Amino acid sequence: MQSTHSSPLSPFVRLVALVLAVAAPVAAQGWVQRTTAGAPPARNSSPAAYDVYRGVTVLFGGFDGASTPRSDTWEWNGTVWNPRVTLLKPAGRWGHGLAFDSKRGKAVLFGGYDGSVMRNDTWEWDGTSWQQRSVATPPPARGYFGMTYDSARGVVVAFGGVGNGLAILGDTWEYDGATWTQRATANAPSARRGVAMAFDDVRRQTVLFGGGDGAQLFGDTWRWNGSLWSQVPTPTAPPARQEGYMAFDGNCGRAVLYGGANQGFTSDFADAWAWNGTGWSQLTGATPPARHGAAMAHDAQRGQFVVFGGRDASSFAADTWELAPSCSRTMTTVAPAVVGQTAQFRYDYPGAAGNLHFCWTLVTPRQPAAFAVPIPGFPSIGLCRVDLFNVLLDPAQFLDGSGALVTAVPIPNNSAFSGYQFDVQSVDLDLFTLALRWAETDVEATTGPLAAPVASFTATPTSGNAPLVVQFTDTSTNFPSSWQWDFNNDGTIDSTQQNPSWTYTSNGVYSVRLVATNFVGSGTVTRSNLVFVGPLLPNPLLNMVPIAPGTFQMGQVGVAEPVHQVTLSAPFWMGKYEVT
Repeated sequence: MQSTHSSPLSPFVRLVALVLAVAAPVAAQGWVQRTTAGAPPARNSSPAAYDVYRGVTVLFGGFDGASTPRSDTWEWNGTVWNPRVTLLKPAGRWGHGLAFDSKRGKAVLFGGYDGSVMRNDTWEWDGTSWQQRSVATPPPARGYFGMTYDSARGVVVAFGGVGNGLAILGDTWEYDGATWTQRATANAPSARRGVAMAFDDVRRQTVLFGGGDGAQLFGDTWRWNGSLWSQVPTPTAPPARQEGYMAFDGNCGRAVLYGGANQGFTSDFADAWAWNGTGWSQLTGATPPARHGAAMAHDAQRGQFVVFGGRDASSFAADTWELAPSCSRTMTTVAPAVVGQTAQFRYDYPGAAGNLHFCWTLVTPRQPAAFAVPIPGFPSIGLCRVDLFNVLLDPAQFLDGSGALVTAVPIPNNSAFSGYQFDVQSVDLDLFTLALRWAETDVEATTGPLAAPVASFTATPTSGNAPLVVQFTDTSTNFPSSWQWDFNNDGTIDSTQQNPSWTYTSNGVYSVRLVATNFVGSGTVTRSNLVFVGPLLPNPLLNMVPIAPGTFQMGQVGVAEPVHQVTLSAPFWMGKYEVT
């Protein structure tokens, strides 16, 4: 959501944002089949690439079972497939490579099989026309290889494949828009075909999985950092396969692997797996039907993985599927908007970070007009509708992995602001995908000062054998900004996190103390005898005593026959209350 309000009071408030992040959309997770008229004919081995400049997924060529391979170009905009007819185009082929060079704004096509021989020609698609590139020393002809674009170094990376004469290849090449260069490396994946490959733009490395060499399939995972290949230990990993496809979602910081075939192409996989940079996890829920050789790309503008076509052991497919992201970005209030104080907001992001703008809009019915401020350097990409801010774009820094950022803005000491509502947005521009995403929250400015925090918390579990790990959750009110935890009430601060965990290694009964502080003052709460650690630990509050195993009768005093009889084989503790 974008704010559509502004205020003439904007000169009073200034915000300089020096923090950086990549954004992600908020959407439901799960595969959805997209029904569209005029879809491309069925095919497989036709890779796809996402054009971040024009917001479309590009598809070229493929094999449909006929003797002549396809040579058509299609683009998917999230709603319909559009055929792109050009007089000059690459020869029909399948098993080629296709990757989008976001630095030069062109989709790069290389190699593939034309029905007679493997090829080694290089073509580029700019959204309007195909152009063949004259390259002095191209890689040897090949098909069924891995290819992706390394946006950190500005090169297309290609690995392996099948050469003429069915030779299985294991070489690494890079294309910078003018020249192909072979990259010699001592430790590389073994020669193979049908690998799944994608560029991890969070950790700035190419990821490769699986493939086969004709004699065996592989289920190993490799990373290429531009100079070295390194195999990644993966205790949990997808089953070995060939001709599965993979794409990377920088918004959520994960690659998704889908489909693939067994050794003899007699059965196919219908599973999907996520790679977070260190390990694999299988995605739950229904998936598209099993297949191999599908086209797959990640639509960064809409936050969707796009899959088209492929085939199983008996037929070719012409269906379109999309997978929504599993992550979201949130803005939450850390310190409230109080007249004369400094408001703070926390931005939580699950993927990488780069080029984050915080936008503050003062929302008031008295000033319904709005004006738009272009993102610096990218006026045609999008607008951040704001009025209370100054922004500084610094693309030279990046924050890798998941995390959180806190930004602050001083609320002028002017009573006119009381009762106004601030619409706070994080507006993210991904320089590699040129995707803009929003996260926002609304907060009303009040007249201060507020009260000090009322400290409170929960803990779970509160009993068990050592070592006992207890998770503490702060539930204090009035927006505390700092916390001091004493997990055994001995006067020593054990943690300053908001929601810490603590491991009790010795048997005993422990009291816990929390001091929560905001800009007004502090609040303290002590929960006595909260955590019990040890086997059959007695509760001292109940005057408990140990009881040996045996048979026990329980009934009313003065009544001959017992009401209950129970036999216990283990010792236990018994306590009582006395009411006077």
